[in-house]
This record gives sequence, C-alpha cells and structure tokens, in this order.
Amino acid sequence: MTEVDRINKIVKKVIKKKISSNKNFLQAGIDSLDLTTIFLSIEEEFKIKFKRTQYSKLKTIDDFVKYLKKNKKRWLRKLL
Repeated sequence: MTEVDRINKIVKKVIKKKISSNKNFLQAGIDSLDLTTIFLSIEEEFKIKFKRTQYSKLKTIDDFVKYLKKNKKRWLRKLL
C-alpha cells in the first residue's frame, strides 16, 4: 500500500469519504478538529511527529506524501 493509499484511508476513516490526493482539505469540507485527528492518525500510522507549525503548510494528501518522503531518512535515524 502506498503512502497516498494509507493517508487516504485515514482521511476516509475520519470524514467518511475519499478525496483526491491534490484536493485542499478545507475545500473538501474538513474542519480543524477533523484535520487535527488526521494529523494525529498519520503520526501514529507512520511513527513520526509533526511540528505543529506544519499544520498550516500541509493542505493536501500530496503535501503529506512529499513531507514524508523528504523527512523519511531523519525518522529512520531516530528509530535506529
């Protein structure tokens, strides 16, 4: 399962519908409470920790995937 699939599964669980990976969360009708739940669920799923400043920067599933790929090595070092 790809990162996009895993994140979309989380989003679908929270908001009960699937959205395209490039759709802005706010335009999809996701409120701040649901978005916080999505962030926390992604942290748990991928064993990572977002800085709270990232909340305003990650607006789509594609943004999350890019962030994960960019920072994957850093998290792997912490796990080892």
